[in-house]
Amino acid sequence: MMIYRIENNNVVFRHSEEILDGWKECESKDGVAILNDPIAEELQRLKLEAFEATKYVQNRVDAYPTWQEQMDMQYHDQIDGTTTWKDTIAKVKVDNPKPDQ
Repeated sequence: MMIYRIENNNVVFRHSEEILDGWKECESKDGVAILNDPIAEELQRLKLEAFEATKYVQNRVDAYPTWQEQMDMQYHDQIDGTTTWKDTIAKVKVDNPKPDQ
């Protein structure tokens, strides 16, 4: 059976043969917990909402060139009169937009 408890504002799940002290049983469908607990469900919803709202930040971090590559781009842009660095950064921002606020 799947059991859960709220621990440090997180919902913690565990598979167990019995309900442990301080834990509650929850249903599981296709490996997804169904809590039937309004507080735990709202906590999970808020955490997911916060994650989705800031996911673009991690996507941008993953997409940006390293700082060494960016410095090299800036150097060559100065020498060659190009805009490679600005174009690269702008593309990352366009490809990973901030969600509407």
